[in-house]
Amino acid sequence: MIVTRVYVGICYGRVYCDRMKIHMKRKLFFILFLLIVPFAGCHRVLSLPTYPEYWGEPSNGIKCAITVEKNSWQRGKTALVTVVLDNISERGSVLKTIPAFTLDNEKLWCPVDITGAKHTLPPNAYSTISIGQATTMWTSIDISSLKWDLSSSSIWPEKSFYSLVSPGKHTLRLDIEVIGDGISGWIYSNEVEIEITG
Repeated sequence: MIVTRVYVGICYGRVYCDRMKIHMKRKLFFILFLLIVPFAGCHRVLSLPTYPEYWGEPSNGIKCAITVEKNSWQRGKTALVTVVLDNISERGSVLKTIPAFTLDNEKLWCPVDITGAKHTLPPNAYSTISIGQATTMWTSIDISSLKWDLSSSSIWPEKSFYSLVSPGKHTLRLDIEVIGDGISGWIYSNEVEIEITG
């Protein structure tokens, strides 16, 4: 009888330990999930370095801002722009869009996928913005790695940023065209002055 009880106790202890291991693995996975998610694609406001001071006019319940760490970019170097979207409506939004950076009052334009990993927007493609109620999302984009062209061109942009932009001061903005599902219009960011040197 004693031997049986000891054996049952050992088996129960092993089962309990196995269950605790599974519980700890699940808990660890959940913690890692919370840490990784904010850094995939667009990020929640918790990771936003600086909340923008200037915004574009709200549209479709969303307002947009762009910021730059440096207003002066040396030709051939990274041109990093942070895009921030803030849902100020009382519900979540899923919008099919065609976003594009524009330079100097739409003289140049650059289609961009602001929610994609590589930020490249192919012809006839859309950038789907899914943003929850009262949520702020952001992403950083190297606009010098994207394709640009004259806004008057009928060809989808295929030229490099620095091949088109001359040294001097320029005005940058993000224009987001919202299309489909009975929703249309534009979401414009604020304008940022940059300077190209070299």
